[in-house]
Amino acid sequence: MRPIILVGFMGSGKTTVGKELASVLGCPFTDTDQVIENSEGVPVSQIFAENGENYFRELEKDIVENLDDTHFEVIAVGGGLPCYNGLMDVLNKKGFTVYLKADEELLFVRLWHEMEERPLIEGMGEHELKAFISRKLMEREPYYQQALITILSTESTVSDIIRQLPPHQKN
Repeated sequence: MRPIILVGFMGSGKTTVGKELASVLGCPFTDTDQVIENSEGVPVSQIFAENGENYFRELEKDIVENLDDTHFEVIAVGGGLPCYNGLMDVLNKKGFTVYLKADEELLFVRLWHEMEERPLIEGMGEHELKAFISRKLMEREPYYQQALITILSTESTVSDIIRQLPPHQKN
């Protein structure tokens, strides 16, 4: 079985849903940001500050290119990962992709309280963050929509997600 790969905007619930989904399915969970932090020995925010976004995107590309498409697990990828280096195509080839879609207002509420942990939005004011979310969602939505299925993360439970997986992905 191929991995289940969760894509979506930051704050859409990929990590939270991914952990619960992996637990229910009895398989490992991987968060690509965590893999990068472990390999680099510093938080993502520090990688951005010291090496820049391009360096970070190259690290993401390496993870995806080395993804074992025969290992059944749930993987949450960073919000921007599918939008760079043709990686959404690679994700679709290597796993069963699920777009966790959340509306702008929910994303704002979630991200407003997590700004220090998110290098792309750190230090933004309320209006600036709302504009950023709106602009980035517009840019990224075409990539996210290439996922094999789209699930509204605000209205779906892990059980709902499992029901939408093809039979061979349910273990």
